[in-house]
Amino acid sequence: MGDSSLNQDRIGVREHVEARAEAPFRSKNIRRGVLYFVILTIAGLAALFYITHTPQTLEALHHLEARFFFIAMALSIVDLSLGTWRYHILVRKLKPGVTPWVCFRANLANIFMGAITPSQTGGGPAQLYIFYRAGISLANGVFVGVVNFTFTLGLLLVGATFSLIVVREYFSQGMIRHLIQYGFFAFVGLFLFFFFALWRPDLLSRSVNKMAELIARAHQRWGERILHISRRFIAELDNYRASCTHFFRNEPLLLLKAFGLTILLYMNKFTLAYFLMRALGVAGAYFHMIAIQTLLLFVLFFAPTPGASGIAEPCIAALMSSLMPNYLLPIFALLHRFFLVYLPAAFGSYVVLAELKSQTGSRVREETFDPLIT
Repeated sequence: MGDSSLNQDRIGVREHVEARAEAPFRSKNIRRGVLYFVILTIAGLAALFYITHTPQTLEALHHLEARFFFIAMALSIVDLSLGTWRYHILVRKLKPGVTPWVCFRANLANIFMGAITPSQTGGGPAQLYIFYRAGISLANGVFVGVVNFTFTLGLLLVGATFSLIVVREYFSQGMIRHLIQYGFFAFVGLFLFFFFALWRPDLLSRSVNKMAELIARAHQRWGERILHISRRFIAELDNYRASCTHFFRNEPLLLLKAFGLTILLYMNKFTLAYFLMRALGVAGAYFHMIAIQTLLLFVLFFAPTPGASGIAEPCIAALMSSLMPNYLLPIFALLHRFFLVYLPAAFGSYVVLAELKSQTGSRVREETFDPLIT
């Protein structure tokens, strides 16, 4: 009877996942997100050009240093490669035989859906769905996402703290100060949540179970349904916990490697921005630039607009104004967003469009929800 109940719960989870997994790829949601992203991006860039441009602004385009521009292009390829690699080293342990192509597509889908949803909320579900379609269980896909997201939060939190010490005299402006304060609250809260979800998922499981029981007693009419939903959640959480236990006990060096790749990934992004600055003829200090870029990403990471559009452009200008003249700020902002957001998001749109086409011809396939494949 117990096994039968558990199987029913897992079937229920699978049906729930199938319905929820398709939600990020609904064409209506995508069109609306792209529209908002484009409108806010145009508004942000137009406002920035209007405020800071001079006759020298457009003239600067004729004097781009090609060698640095091509280095930035090469680093954009490295960016996508590192993003793929840090997923693949974990995924291949959980699902042997999964190719890097799956992780490459999952990374691009994450970037695109993150760019067209507020606070990047659509990126994680899109990535999870690509993994799910490739035969990676829900629990294992969540584990890979949580590991890398926790590493990113921790890295940016530490990096932003040191960066603020290095360049604090440049940022007494109210808007930037408030955005940095908002970022610290958001990062600390989420980092603690995901750290404990990664380290002690059993605490989360017990908390969900106790909360469901309390709600069920208080609302008897909905009690059975609430308990059923909690059992679904706990069934998958058990599989997720198995993945956590396996890696912490048997693959600690692999987790360190994933963290190292996270450091390389973001250092590559910051270095790309440095060469964009050099392409505009500005020879600023490299480490000063790294500090500025760390703060910029920290401020924009949870920006409430799709892809931080409309907020990123003035923030880039405000933070970069200590390194370059005002007339170059709109060009730098455009190049920065092009290489780090627009270009990878454009590639990601092809991945998402392919998923949209596949959904019209078939349903999501069956899944076994094995807790861990070793």
